[in-house]
Amino acid sequence: MPNDDSMIRFAADHHGVFAILCFDVDPPEHHHRQRRLNSGRWVELYPGVYRIAGAPVTWSGDLLAACWAGGPKAVASHRASGALWALPGGREVVEITCPRWRRTQKSSRNG
Repeated sequence: MPNDDSMIRFAADHHGVFAILCFDVDPPEHHHRQRRLNSGRWVELYPGVYRIAGAPVTWSGDLLAACWAGGPKAVASHRASGALWALPGGREVVEITCPRWRRTQKSSRNG
């Protein structure tokens, strides 16, 4: 399992968010994840996708988290993609395209 410092450094470069699958190691066991969630160090956005507590909530972070939750074939799409490229009509909405079987809902822990 990656240590907390490496996860914080990674998240700092990725809008405050990270996915367990971003690390080329065995995922932390459930009790390790749960302890960090219960202590308030992590905020679960989607299953396996987290924000470091205290990191600012941003559209870019929310969009990246949604893409990671959608799996390796998920991409920002439509209006969100347009906003990333500063195209006319682009809007800062969380809008992704992913395989149907990867669709998910935000974590219930996130409200």
